[in-house]
Amino acid sequence: MDLDGPNGAFEPFDPLTNPETPILAVIGARAQAAPDRIAVQDDTRTQTYAELLAESRALAAGIAACVPSGQPVGIRLRDTVAGPVALLACLMAATPAVLLDCTDPPERLIRLATASRLAAIITETDLPDLRCINPFGNPPVPCAARPLAQDAPAFVVWTSGSSGRPKGIVHSQRSVLHRAGLLVNSAHLSAADRYLSLNTPSSMGALLNALAAFLSGATLHRVSMAQFGLGRVLRRMRDDRITAVIGVPALYRALSRMAGASAAMSSLRLLSSNGEALLAADLALLRTCLPADCHVQMVYGATETQAGLRFVPRAETPDGAQVAAGRPVPGTTPASNGEAGELMIRSRYTVIGEWEDGRCVEGRLRQDGDPASGWRRYAMGDMVRLRQDEAFIVVGRADRQLKLNGHRIEPVEVEAALRSEAAVMDATALPVAGQAGPELVAFVATGPAPPDDLRDRLSAVLMARVPPYMRPRRLHLLACLPLLSGNKVDAHALRALDASMSGHS
Repeated sequence: MDLDGPNGAFEPFDPLTNPETPILAVIGARAQAAPDRIAVQDDTRTQTYAELLAESRALAAGIAACVPSGQPVGIRLRDTVAGPVALLACLMAATPAVLLDCTDPPERLIRLATASRLAAIITETDLPDLRCINPFGNPPVPCAARPLAQDAPAFVVWTSGSSGRPKGIVHSQRSVLHRAGLLVNSAHLSAADRYLSLNTPSSMGALLNALAAFLSGATLHRVSMAQFGLGRVLRRMRDDRITAVIGVPALYRALSRMAGASAAMSSLRLLSSNGEALLAADLALLRTCLPADCHVQMVYGATETQAGLRFVPRAETPDGAQVAAGRPVPGTTPASNGEAGELMIRSRYTVIGEWEDGRCVEGRLRQDGDPASGWRRYAMGDMVRLRQDEAFIVVGRADRQLKLNGHRIEPVEVEAALRSEAAVMDATALPVAGQAGPELVAFVATGPAPPDDLRDRLSAVLMARVPPYMRPRRLHLLACLPLLSGNKVDAHALRALDASMSGHS
């Protein structure tokens, strides 16, 4: 398979030695070799590799002036050049970077900031009761070297947790370098590539995409979809002659249906899909827009670890509703052929723990063998079926988590928000099959006489406590929830109820 990009400038990333090299050293070497090459381009500005490092050093000096080494610093920024600057500045200042979503309502932001024990937050807007650092306009003052060990906490990514509370996933330099290196090697990213990241800025995907671009010397392109909309994405793809793009299936689905999609995608050599399952119908729609020689890549993993990578052959016809998610990367233990089983990961490059009260704890992670060896074991929670060709298909979750538009969601957090309303007796949230993929639907038990304004009150609670991607598509008010004989909620009955009521809920 010919994957080389423009000018065939691909340089392999060594998966054994490179993860042992500090991120700043790897990117610094790129900047020294080509300081005037464009590193990042957003909707209004371009930034060279030399400028990227200079602005990162200036911001790092500002962080070091008010935050002790090892204390966490939040990053709450839009899709601009400021995001990568903040990531590198935190590495330079040896302060774990805690990624926060700009779309989170204030109440959730405060909860995450408190749970993280943030010493400061890098943001363009002032926030009450938080020490805020503006990413722009910092004087060019050098930051004194603060070494950060390869296995020390470097990045914290918040996801929805199984307890109903968000969960902070902690990564080291070693773990993210390994995963970013897999993207570089599998896609043959090079200095000639124009690499468009369409993942949410606070997500693990966006972090890995940025590092993959910088490790390969490519230009990272960022688009603020929340500010400018999907039309801007197509215009940027067309005008900037994007060669490689990575994003979630729901976004590709929407882009492929827009006027001018084929012209905008005409320069693509690679389209990578991550975050959730790619449907066979999505692939067929994409094929009508993509150039004939464009490769489609599946990038399958979780915030905690990488699990699979796979290119979809052009002649392949999916044997079900989903395209096979990937082939196992080394250290992955999938199910047996034809059987469904939970995916297990054994690796030195998994998440290093969870973030609680400002420190890294073991959480669900388990050491594998001698702790000094660095090997860890992680249960993905995804149930997969292995095909004869060793590609696997995700058939469900071992727990109740689901992925919507690339975001991992635990319904318990939504249920906790709904139950906070005094008039609610009980609540549950379930994924249901929709025409364009899974949808989250909530069911609330209110008793026989709910308040007339309860639906409005619940909408206000959800607006205040959970981000937009976690808000249910539909909300049903019921006198009580149907139960099975063991007093568990009858999910089958609720899904049938939703199907019958969705037209007039």
